[in-house]
Amino acid sequence: SANTADGVDILGSSNNLVNSTISANFGAGVNVGLFAGITNSNNILSNDVLSANNGGGVILAGSNNLLIASTISNNTGNGVLVSGIADIVGGPSTNDSNIIIQNTGNGIKIAGSSISGPQVALFPADANVVQGNFIGTDATGTNDLGNSQSGILIDGTLAEASTNLIGGEFSDQPNIIAFNESNGVTVVSNAVDNAIFGNSI
Repeated sequence: SANTADGVDILGSSNNLVNSTISANFGAGVNVGLFAGITNSNNILSNDVLSANNGGGVILAGSNNLLIASTISNNTGNGVLVSGIADIVGGPSTNDSNIIIQNTGNGIKIAGSSISGPQVALFPADANVVQGNFIGTDATGTNDLGNSQSGILIDGTLAEASTNLIGGEFSDQPNIIAFNESNGVTVVSNAVDNAIFGNSI
């Protein structure tokens, strides 16, 4: 805790496991690729406690990364920022559920990113899956522990955010999204072909 940058930084690396208590860092709790376009894949964040970090709880900017069974709370900014492709937050089993509460931004933000230069490079946030999580409440679904903005924000302002799945049709796939201080789910700008299915909002 109390590191002057991120708690854990994973850049250009794959197949790593993070299972820790990570709190009160100046940057993010866990940053899987701060810079868009760097390949970070198949990393697993499991049974983590991520709290009171100043740069948000988790940043997932690679592909096929997995965040499960973790508590992400009281961070400054978003609880989880997903700006990659085919990343998974939660899952179809009750053992996969994340609790994402009392963050000062959105509970989960899914957003494409861009890098300016001689040519602008755009990096979409596509085909990500958010399932089985408690967003703004605990596992009871009844306690008011809302995030300060939306429960989930899908934002295509900087680059495409499409074909993301929020919830699902089978048992334990839907999210419980409650008590957040803005919308349960917000979809803005160039965010197309996303599916918001089966959730309790």
